[in-house]
Amino acid sequence: MGRCSDEPRFVEVEVPINIALIKYWGKRDEMWGTIPQRDNSNNPEISCGIWPASMLLNSRRRQDLILPVNSSLSLNVDAVVARTRVRISPNDSVVINNVVVDLDKSKRFRQCFDVRA
Repeated sequence: MGRCSDEPRFVEVEVPINIALIKYWGKRDEMWGTIPQRDNSNNPEISCGIWPASMLLNSRRRQDLILPVNSSLSLNVDAVVARTRVRISPNDSVVINNVVVDLDKSKRFRQCFDVRA
């Protein structure tokens, strides 16, 4: 694929406002093979904090999952929207906490900002 031209590019998005009423807390899989202690009296395997074999996934896939401890609940306010317009140019840079991010060394940022024709 070709590189971005020297001309600035624009994109504009419009999304409904989303309000979180109940936000998830923490990550379920911080410790491999355990789950947070909670009332699971109807399932003795879970109530002691051990994952049943049927709930385990292969290790590679399991490590890629980032699952919340609890569910979340939110609502969209369709009558109110947020509009964002972004302009990008080959001369732009990313600065976080007054430090320029080297996009060639940061895979995560490079994937996010890799704009192609």
